[in-house]
Amino acid sequence: MIEFKDVTKQFRGGVTAVDKFNLTIEKGEFVCFIGTSGSGKTTTMRMINRMVDITSGEITIDGKNIMKQDPVKLRRSIGYVIQSIGLMPHMTIKENIVLVPKLLKWDEERCDEIAKKMIRLAELPEDYLDRYPAELSGGQQQRIGVVRALAADQDIILMDEPFGALDPITREALQQLVKTLQEELGKTFVFVTHDMDEALKLATRIVIMSEGKIVQVGTPEEILTNPANEFVEDFIGKERLLESQRQTITVKEVMKESVISIDETSTLQAALRLMREKRVDSLMITNADGVLTGFLDIDDINTQYRKKTLVSDVMTTNIFAVNENKYLRDVMDRILKLGYKLIPVVSNERKLVGIITRSALVDVIYDSIWGDEEETTEAPSEAIEALKTDEKEQVNE
Repeated sequence: MIEFKDVTKQFRGGVTAVDKFNLTIEKGEFVCFIGTSGSGKTTTMRMINRMVDITSGEITIDGKNIMKQDPVKLRRSIGYVIQSIGLMPHMTIKENIVLVPKLLKWDEERCDEIAKKMIRLAELPEDYLDRYPAELSGGQQQRIGVVRALAADQDIILMDEPFGALDPITREALQQLVKTLQEELGKTFVFVTHDMDEALKLATRIVIMSEGKIVQVGTPEEILTNPANEFVEDFIGKERLLESQRQTITVKEVMKESVISIDETSTLQAALRLMREKRVDSLMITNADGVLTGFLDIDDINTQYRKKTLVSDVMTTNIFAVNENKYLRDVMDRILKLGYKLIPVVSNERKLVGIITRSALVDVIYDSIWGDEEETTEAPSEAIEALKTDEKEQVNE
């Protein structure tokens, strides 16, 4: 989708910010530019939408040279999020969200629809659309800044250190929001950050830069397991490198394949019967092809049983799922820190193949801790069973 060909940017005085940069970014990727201050990461990203024009070389989007395009039209076709958010203080949240759609001459009805959709994606109440930016918290404003970049349905989203000024809790929540939106909507994200943990969490590929040049490009796993040189090792940090050695387990290795699900066309009565039979309080919902479409909780049935008939009428469709080939560390925080009881696991075709539960993580965490004990000879799983046996014997005694 985006291709850099020998791109160089020089500023006045002969200062070279970017030097013969070559990179291809595929559609649907989440690429993070990271490097030391002055490495050229922000300049490189800003050349994509011509906020900064190149000195030499070529940048193409879908095969078209950006220097031959109208810069205003180009920028309106690309979403852009900056650290200072950039919301217009005299405009309502709705007016801010539909700013670009209005410039693109969308009609009022379509703008209303997209504003409501975006506020839902931001996980904020719909009545916030009538508020002004000053009435929202910093984190809420940043959420609006993120979804505003998606409002005109642009295929490319640029983000320039958007969470740098936020507190850790708000920052983590927004990172999760951005990653979920990127995966669900299939947009191409180019993200600038100076935080390696942020890059490792969000990126499908990381571009490490120094003095305007690429030092290494790779997936988070490739960067962690095979750093190109001492500069990359120092930039990553020894603690992260050591920790990565313990986090190469995939979701597929620890998921439970026996997942209880029901077709979305089933009746609530059938769902309730299955819950009772399997002694569970929730069900995963799939369509006729086995594709995950939602989630059903006993409370959903309890409150809607006399009003609705089908599972599809009451199921929750906004559900997070993880690909079976992802590394476990990508979902560990969501389960442990955010209180998720379980997470559905899907194939590349988004077919339901299993679930990850909190209990499934016990052995993994135990293995990590147990691995530090050099004097221990028992395997972690054997040790756990031994502890369980000891407990039973103590009770019997």
